[in-house]
Amino acid sequence: AQANTTQQGVKCPSGSTALISNSNKHLACQDEERIERASTCSAVVFEKNGDITLNQRIEHIKTGSDVCRGVTTGATKPSQALLLPGDNIADFHREVRANGEDVFVRVKTIYKFPEGGPIYVGNAANGVQCEAGYDGDKMFDGKGIRCDRRETRKAVCDIGWTFDSNPGKDKCFIEKIVFGNKVRVDGQYTIPEGTTGALGNPEQLGWDLKQDHSGNRDYWAKEGKDYKFPRSL
Repeated sequence: AQANTTQQGVKCPSGSTALISNSNKHLACQDEERIERASTCSAVVFEKNGDITLNQRIEHIKTGSDVCRGVTTGATKPSQALLLPGDNIADFHREVRANGEDVFVRVKTIYKFPEGGPIYVGNAANGVQCEAGYDGDKMFDGKGIRCDRRETRKAVCDIGWTFDSNPGKDKCFIEKIVFGNKVRVDGQYTIPEGTTGALGNPEQLGWDLKQDHSGNRDYWAKEGKDYKFPRSL
């Protein structure tokens, strides 16, 4: 399958059903596997028939629903499924083919990993999910998801400045002695944690200020989103 970008996300394979949950952050791909077994006749389909070795004396009649007819007795019984080891007849149903041999069919629910992302390993029935801190969006007309987030960082100050948390806009300040008096000098802006004010106002560098984001503490949020493929569970 063609690889997608992280911004595009992943989608379920063609023909499968996308099961999206957890606020669009979890995706499982459900499909069906058709298992067929042949219709067969043998002497064991006849009750009270002590001679089960004379298979050549049993006729397989394939008109309508298959029946087995004992040539010498004329007795008839429905055909049986030719099961394989591990099969359970209760899981199969007869599919009548008017102009040919019937088949016994089992429709089994299976799961597949989504396409377009990394190579997933594990149990596909568990699906894939966005990592903690990421939101989910439906993609591909509801056949897939993508994971995104706007990175947020705590508002802090450069070294040498003191942080002042207030309702409203937080500030950075320094204290200077002017003519023997201590004077507070406020800075023009705080900065996102892990950055430096030497680069200028964060609002000019792709950050949005979120005042009182956590209590009275301001945070900075990136204007652009980060994208990441979901991981298997």
